[in-house]
Amino acid sequence: LLSRVGQPSEVADVVSFLLSDKSSYITGQTINVNGGMIFWDMKKNLLVLGGGEETYHYISLLINEYNIILVDKNSRCVCKPLSSHFIHSSIFDSKKILHLIKKKNLSKLVNGVVCLGTDAPKSASFLAKKFDCISVPEKAAEIASNKIRLKSLFHKLKINTPKYKVAKKYSD
Repeated sequence: LLSRVGQPSEVADVVSFLLSDKSSYITGQTINVNGGMIFWDMKKNLLVLGGGEETYHYISLLINEYNIILVDKNSRCVCKPLSSHFIHSSIFDSKKILHLIKKKNLSKLVNGVVCLGTDAPKSASFLAKKFDCISVPEKAAEIASNKIRLKSLFHKLKINTPKYKVAKKYSD
């Protein structure tokens, strides 16, 4: 997979070959001149933040429908073999993730961004906005990243949630 747009001359070279006598023994073939991107054209590409044990089940289901671009700081994470591309970075460093995705020429391939089993909604929201994908709205990501704020909102909205107490000291 080249992960880049092909040049017109690259297509023209194949057409020229097929029109020449050098291709006289070729019959009834489909030749894809696409840098290996045929498989990428069939499935959407999902940027997944976090590849630990807690996400393995979800990713193993997702790979049937999506190509997985996985981000994890553990280069030997359990989900790495399930991914089409791996980005070695903390899921909380969204600017580094963005840089690495651009460096690997994957920017145009991202169709969606999710965090599964992780507390990285702010990263998901930031990256989705950069890739023009639908994801967690920034305000919701901010609230979801602060557990006390989230619990307070649940309480205000009369949503049942386990009781909690704010610890002001380590000994609490």
